[in-house]
Amino acid sequence: MTGLVEQLSGASFSPGNIILPTLPTLPAGATTALWSYLGTDLAHSQNLMPGAPATTQLGSPTYQPAYLSGLIGGSPQIALDTNVLDDVFITGVPRHFSVLFVARHTGALDAQASIPMNNQDASTLFGIGISLIGTTGFGCGINGPGINMSLPVTGITSWKIYCAAYNDSSPRTLWLFNLTDGTQVSGTNVDAARASGNGHMLIGASPRTNVGTRTCDVAFAGWIKGQVLTYTLAQQYAANIRANLILRGLTGP
Repeated sequence: MTGLVEQLSGASFSPGNIILPTLPTLPAGATTALWSYLGTDLAHSQNLMPGAPATTQLGSPTYQPAYLSGLIGGSPQIALDTNVLDDVFITGVPRHFSVLFVARHTGALDAQASIPMNNQDASTLFGIGISLIGTTGFGCGINGPGINMSLPVTGITSWKIYCAAYNDSSPRTLWLFNLTDGTQVSGTNVDAARASGNGHMLIGASPRTNVGTRTCDVAFAGWIKGQVLTYTLAQQYAANIRANLILRGLTGP
């Protein structure tokens, strides 16, 4: 995937004045399952990957020109369901993946979470749960190996580009990157991976409706299956995402 961009309505791309940083080439066996720039309306917030299922709406998100606003994981949910499954995760095959997203926490700065991305459909099945929490920062839990990490974030109510990269080979390692501020953390656990629950990846909520009582805004969501991004590679993705967001009118991350 070396040049995936979104052509904006009414925009004219000219090599002389717009140069987008290229995206890294995917390694053999890896696939980009989700690549969505959000905003304007549901039709303009679809997954850009060819053959991807249609993204559907949960509740009534507020569509800003370059992002979704007021997303919440509690009941009732306000979110998007990408309908992308973790169905490539086969028992006995490592479940490597990386997610990238651009978001800001808009809820109270307390110990309750907003949910930019999540596919944890049950605590006993494999899934990834991402949160932004005012008191602790960018959090991520991986059901199966039982890894739970948190990366402190300064200015969590500002736009940031985040990445979570998971290596499912023993000792099973999770990296969290704040690609805007240049910070990272990692952790490991050797617990055996559990079976996939085939959960959908949601943007703004969790398949479990009791998760996430605070709101967030999300401008971009991406999910690469089969590749563990390094910090350097993740920053290459961030450069392309940032440039596309600027074209959409969103600056800051």
